Amino acid sequence: MEKEIKEFLKLDNRITLRLRIRPLSPLCIKLSCEDKENDSDSLSVFQTTEGGKKIINNSQAKGEKKATEIYKREGEIYIPGSTLKGLFRDRYTTIYGSVDDEKRNRFETDYINELFGHIEDKKREYKTARKSRFFIQDSFLEGKTEKTFEGSNRIEKILLRELFYGKRKKEVLDGENKEKIIKIRAITPIDHFSSKAKVPLQYEYTMESFSSELIINNAKLQDLQGIYFIIRDSWNKEIRIGNSKTRGFGLIKFEVEEFIYEQFRRQEDELKSLQEFFEIKENKGEERFIKFNFSKILYLRNEFKNLYEKDKTPNKFILSLFKSKGGKN
Repeated sequence: MEKEIKEFLKLDNRITLRLRIRPLSPLCIKLSCEDKENDSDSLSVFQTTEGGKKIINNSQAKGEKKATEIYKREGEIYIPGSTLKGLFRDRYTTIYGSVDDEKRNRFETDYINELFGHIEDKKREYKTARKSRFFIQDSFLEGKTEKTFEGSNRIEKILLRELFYGKRKKEVLDGENKEKIIKIRAITPIDHFSSKAKVPLQYEYTMESFSSELIINNAKLQDLQGIYFIIRDSWNKEIRIGNSKTRGFGLIKFEVEEFIYEQFRRQEDELKSLQEFFEIKENKGEERFIKFNFSKILYLRNEFKNLYEKDKTPNKFILSLFKSKGGKN
């Protein structure tokens, strides 16, 4: 047991990627409330931090049907970290998973289970559970909007997240900001057997960008290669999240806002072969990073945050990453 604890506490490095999630198609919203209907495939992807309730509204105006169900929201909208981690684990399985004899199904390998963690499994000879090295936070709205105060011409920029709390909460649901953040789309599905139209589905969605943070302890070259495979796939419009993907929802693109590499003085650190693409920045205000005399914090240079150069070829960092020894090309 003492040996296992010592190995668990050993830290060779840590990488932190701040990712912007930019929607390329509408992203659906749902409430965090106990409602079986709300868990259907018509409301998905996003949740709210404080839940809410459903209000029935059967009113009609000028012969046009209005939405029969209105969701009164409490709290802000966000993408759960579990949704994002499930996406990454699934894509890692596609990239690095083993294939059955008929080459129809892919299975998680020991490498994937070591990265994302696993439970006890006697069949796979996992005598003890293992904690994940891969962590990703809930993703929240980023960006600001302008607010004009009543009785004055003073304009103030406020965070979009602020609109969901306090006195400004109603502005999201009733004011002009509703159209900026939360919109409604109606889709009429067709019955496959009768070829007749069904009752229209009402979707609440947003096209705003979100921000999350991905952390890997003791990162290896193969871990980093997998992340950039997924980022590349999102740039190629191959990544969707949530249900209703076949209806055109959920297409996203990952962008690297910041890449922080915490380097410790250990020989096992494979990422040291890439340190020429990083730089030290003083006075960054990273108070949450504990600074030791045996470690240093490096930041990916701005010119390497985009995947491609102007001529649409991979940048030097990407080329070096996939040529470096230690990972899987």
